[in-house]
Amino acid sequence: MKKIIFLLVVIASLCHHSLRAQVIASDSLALVDLYNSTRGAEWTHNDNWLSGEVSTWFGVTVDNNRVTKLELCIDCYAGSQGINMQGSIPASIGNLTGLTNLAISGNQLTGGIPTEIGNLTNLTWLQFTLDGLTGEIPTSIGNLTSLGTLQLAANKLTGTLPKEIGDLTQLTNWSAVIR
Repeated sequence: MKKIIFLLVVIASLCHHSLRAQVIASDSLALVDLYNSTRGAEWTHNDNWLSGEVSTWFGVTVDNNRVTKLELCIDCYAGSQGINMQGSIPASIGNLTGLTNLAISGNQLTGGIPTEIGNLTNLTWLQFTLDGLTGEIPTSIGNLTSLGTLQLAANKLTGTLPKEIGDLTQLTNWSAVIR
């Protein structure tokens, strides 16, 4: 009887670990796309990416099978140093709808902020600083009604500030430089 109970405890433990470690497929695929689009193999910090559990990948936080934080910089919230990301942010970033924090700073990114960023309606923190991003801030940014912090400074953004930023009633901390 003790062996059966022990076996049940081991099975329950393994099942709990397996459930905790899984991430929904769309989140995993979006992260792999980001890795490939930004030369992930050349990042200075790509610990565990594309191997092991997603929750062990550098800069990724998982909660309830969803990626909730993506912080791809060193000391993201105090000066931030990049990790040598190069290339563009793929539209699939908009599939990470469980994100509350997205911080990518201090890199050599090209291209614009994808309009799909507006799908990330749970975001409370969005930071793309010192990245080299170009183009206009997408109007879809107005969908991020939970956003408290928006940092877009030190890029090569152009155009005007979208009026939709006025819809962000929770916004208390923001910076953007537009040429």
